[in-house]
Amino acid sequence: EQLISDISHQTKIPISNILIFTELLKENLKKEENIKYIDNIMGETEKLKWLILSFVNMSRLESGIIQYQIKGYTMQELLAAALTSVYADAEKKNIFINVRGNTEYKGKFDLKWTAEAIVNVLNNSIKYSPADSKIDIETGVLPHYITLSVKDYGIGILPEEIPAVFGRLYRGKNTAEYDGIGIGLYLTREILTSQGGYIVFSKKESVGSKAVIYLPKI
Repeated sequence: EQLISDISHQTKIPISNILIFTELLKENLKKEENIKYIDNIMGETEKLKWLILSFVNMSRLESGIIQYQIKGYTMQELLAAALTSVYADAEKKNIFINVRGNTEYKGKFDLKWTAEAIVNVLNNSIKYSPADSKIDIETGVLPHYITLSVKDYGIGILPEEIPAVFGRLYRGKNTAEYDGIGIGLYLTREILTSQGGYIVFSKKESVGSKAVIYLPKI
């Protein structure tokens, strides 16, 4: 019931905007503003598509119906799957993604879903970072985990908000001017913990934010 309520509330604005822009387009078919209206329609439609898909994934994760295909993969395979999805958005803002460390470390996880979890973190880093900046990705290894840290130089996370950022539909106080609904990090945590991994944010960052992802080691 709560999920249905969330879907109803969160999809209301994008759907309303699509209808408004479409009506304006009908009334101004011969005006140069048509391109702007069409772009708005496309943007809102993409937002709605992503929103519905995220809620569906959230529902599947919370109900435990996802069947993970957990196998052994290297960090290189995981990064290749994740970075492919974010490079275009990074290039639009001229953000350089720098990868350091040994990418041959091997872990046990579902490649598709874990890559999606990494993409959620990277999308946030790109969204909340200024143009012409960078994102540092570094691999590591511990006795029982392989690690992947994602460090950006954007608006950062207030230390007192760190315990709440993985909450369902939670958004930070300094994110009001950015698009989003606060579901990406929630999905990331659910995906990782259900496979025996986890994610934490550093409280020591003076600029930007740093997330560290832990995955079971082979």
